[in-house]
Amino acid sequence: MKKKSIKSFSKSLMSATLRGLAIFAIFGTALYAYASVTYPVSQPNPVSGVVGLYVGATDGTTDGDIGGYDAAASDCTSKFPDSHICTPMEIINTYNHNLSAVSGVSGAVWLNSGAPANTTPAVNDCQGWTKGAGEYGFYGVIWLFDNVDSSGIAPCPFGLPFACCK
Repeated sequence: MKKKSIKSFSKSLMSATLRGLAIFAIFGTALYAYASVTYPVSQPNPVSGVVGLYVGATDGTTDGDIGGYDAAASDCTSKFPDSHICTPMEIINTYNHNLSAVSGVSGAVWLNSGAPANTTPAVNDCQGWTKGAGEYGFYGVIWLFDNVDSSGIAPCPFGLPFACCK
């Protein structure tokens, strides 16, 4: 009888402990996610963190061959100190949190998308910004300010400025 009651007690204790841990994990994760998000107090206001906002475009245009990611990044930093080439997420963040920065902007700009965003054709930042004039079959991600504010792709020989974000 003694073994049975200890075994039963141990089993019920383990069951309650596991249920408690599961509830704590779910509640703790939800609380952490809620506490970690910071929202701007008033619009337009940039979101703090690693997601940047659009500050402008580089002067002139370049095809996809600017000499690699470092050279492409320096195109932005020379015009806007401490800036970098925008990602699609940063452009969308700008629409959400600083609409005045993109209001009235026209034209299209190159964006950094990193790994292939589409595999047929391969959309890979013009092979890391090394493929351009006369080299077809390589593509980059662009933002079209005039076309209902949307993204797209363009062949690398296409000349566009880079979108810059901080």
